[in-house]
Amino acid sequence: LVVMLLSLVMLLPLVQRPLIGLGQLLLRPCIGIEARLANRQLLRHAGRTSLTIGVLFVAVSTGLGLANSVLDNVNDVRRWYRETIVGDFFVRAAMPDMESGTTATVPQIVGEELLQVPGIDEIATIRFVSVKVDEEQAIAVATGLPRAARRNTPRSYSAFSPPPGEQILLGSVLAQRLGKKVGDTVTLETVTGPLPLPIAAVSNDYVSGGLTIHMNIELARRLLNVEGVDAYVIRSNRQNLPTLE
Repeated sequence: LVVMLLSLVMLLPLVQRPLIGLGQLLLRPCIGIEARLANRQLLRHAGRTSLTIGVLFVAVSTGLGLANSVLDNVNDVRRWYRETIVGDFFVRAAMPDMESGTTATVPQIVGEELLQVPGIDEIATIRFVSVKVDEEQAIAVATGLPRAARRNTPRSYSAFSPPPGEQILLGSVLAQRLGKKVGDTVTLETVTGPLPLPIAAVSNDYVSGGLTIHMNIELARRLLNVEGVDAYVIRSNRQNLPTLE
């Protein structure tokens, strides 16, 4: 792209005369004399004109490219936020550490009490654990399927539901570092030793810089001896939100 951009700048002296003439023709009905004078002035100092056009072209194209890149990143983060961990409220003991993603655990009895609060439709659990995957340090995000209030039955919760069984979902950055794709296996250090696990999906993730591995909470409890809950994700219908706030 850089070579193409510089090549276009180098080609400007070859096309500036016909382009300037075209500009004069377009402006002649409005400003006839001024257009002819501007045309002569630009062609008389062809080197200065080429340099000015080249600098403006590089500046504008670079600015547009950077703006599009920033907007793409912002939209990607917003889409990830809307689809990854979806909830109206998050109940946790403390703010998570921005570097490791870990935080103080919440007693599981809190979840039983939350299910009895009027206005709450369902809750899900999240647990962050530091793990080693193929010798890479990562964060395991253990997600529990939500339970509906007063029914206590599992329900689908979001587009980022935990993979079923012993499958895992790999963060995009971790997958890139390990050179892994869907269908491959990674070796997870568990309480009983290294264990190969199949990759069900690879997804963009901004938790811990994308160095994440997502799994079902039951699998995490069995393989990593995970206890407690880092956060309860609460969902409610819009009519009950004011009362819960």
